Amino acid sequence: MSSTTASLANAPTTDTGLNHAARTPRAMYWRRFRRNPLCITGALLLALLMFLAAFGHLLAPHDPILVNTADRFIAPGAQYFFGTDEFGRDIFSRILYGARIAVQVGIVSVVVAFVGGIVLGLISGYYSGWIDTILSRLLEIWLSFPDILFVIAVVAILGPSLNNVIVALGFLSIPAYARIVRGSVMSARQEVYVEAARSVGVSNARIMGRHILPNVVAPLIILSSLRFGGALLTGAGLSFIGLGAQPPEPEWGAILSGGRTYMYQAPWITVFPGIAIAVFVLGINMLGDGLRDVLDPRLTR
Repeated sequence: MSSTTASLANAPTTDTGLNHAARTPRAMYWRRFRRNPLCITGALLLALLMFLAAFGHLLAPHDPILVNTADRFIAPGAQYFFGTDEFGRDIFSRILYGARIAVQVGIVSVVVAFVGGIVLGLISGYYSGWIDTILSRLLEIWLSFPDILFVIAVVAILGPSLNNVIVALGFLSIPAYARIVRGSVMSARQEVYVEAARSVGVSNARIMGRHILPNVVAPLIILSSLRFGGALLTGAGLSFIGLGAQPPEPEWGAILSGGRTYMYQAPWITVFPGIAIAVFVLGINMLGDGLRDVLDPRLTR
């Protein structure tokens, strides 16, 4: 009897609280995130972009818009890391300042699309009937326009500027968010917890915001990460053709546009902003692809 008691006393104990914590959705997603190389690489590049946007003006060695004709077309070196352009402006400083513009375009356009898509998707999916029919047809018409033509049309109407590009990019993405939210809401509104909330007199607005919306956040996070990169790329493209940021604003697409005339004489004017666009858009898309795997409910590992 005593030996049995002693063996039980010496047996290892299990902390059920810790085991339970390890099985929580947050812990599971974090474990998947750490093991996903796409997420790690994309998150690091996104963090670098955010850092440059926040502190680039402190790191820039020169004024990005200061004209210095005596230093025109200086090749990359110790004085000017990325060389200078046709006005003698430091390309390295202009790229650092341009990071803030890139982040502004990505974040604000995604927020506009996120909010607008959630509102339309919740209303369409929850109320159904003629409201859903009207909003669905509106979204289908909205989606029928080619993306780049839609943005160009909006900017042409409002006028070429960075703020108008942001507005156009935000409105462009609203239907994509709305359709995702609508589909999730239509399936969630039949759940038991929604019926229970209705039975006790909870308002429709509270049901949509408190009980249904949290269940559609995961796909919206994935879409936002992908749309962020797309907005950055499209914004640079519009600035390249003169519909976005206007000179002398140090936007990456505008820098590319200014340097295309001097591709053979001073290729660094276009090479370095082109690399910045490619690297950060690739990193953001990698993060989006990784989050798609991490937040996939069909994966159990």
